[in-house]
Amino acid sequence: MRQVKMKTLLVFAGLGYLLLFVLQGQYMAIFQGGLQGYPDGQRMLLRSAHIYAMLCSLPAIFMGLYLPDRALRWHEHLASGVFLLAPLVMFLGYFIESNQSDTLERPMIRFTLIVIFFVCAALPLLHALGQRRSDRPEDEASS
Repeated sequence: MRQVKMKTLLVFAGLGYLLLFVLQGQYMAIFQGGLQGYPDGQRMLLRSAHIYAMLCSLPAIFMGLYLPDRALRWHEHLASGVFLLAPLVMFLGYFIESNQSDTLERPMIRFTLIVIFFVCAALPLLHALGQRRSDRPEDEASS
């Protein structure tokens, strides 16, 4: 029952983040004039942070759709938490870091992208290790 709640939470949170992505695009179009007249560097930062916000919402949806119907392992709990929090950090990074015209540095956004990358890369490996361990016969494990 608990994993069903986590699956549902991930899917709806991911869809909510996609809705925030659309609203962020509308914010850019209405309040930032479609980024017309912005310096090239700042316009690039704003657009890339906007696309990264969408990118961060997708793993939550996929994780929610593909979580197995069993008790979650530690790495699945960890990944779920990362996928729930990463889009929030990304949206904050958009409003805090991308509006700085004097620097191209965005540590919040960079850190979030790196964490998402490593979690997405580690999940299949940890899943394969777990499968290999559970497929091993009991006699081999005891000897």
